[in-house]
Amino acid sequence: MNQKRISEVVETMFGLYEKPIEVLKKETGTSRSIISKFFNNKRIKAFTRNFLYRACIALVAKKLDEQEALDKRFDMLLKRYKSR
Repeated sequence: MNQKRISEVVETMFGLYEKPIEVLKKETGTSRSIISKFFNNKRIKAFTRNFLYRACIALVAKKLDEQEALDKRFDMLLKRYKSR
């Protein structure tokens, strides 16, 4: 994992979640200050950085899966509506 990948996942978190720091805090139990350092590319332990990176990826995947499921449901409802 390089800094570019971390920057991309952080940017994605801010695009998908209204309060990404709070979401990550709730998911990991990590303090706001450590999460803030991670999001702002400040120095933190490598283990913690990797842990938060993996948690962010899991949260991004979860949100995208939810959106995909909603899109499929909407398509199904739209098809039902048009067939009336």
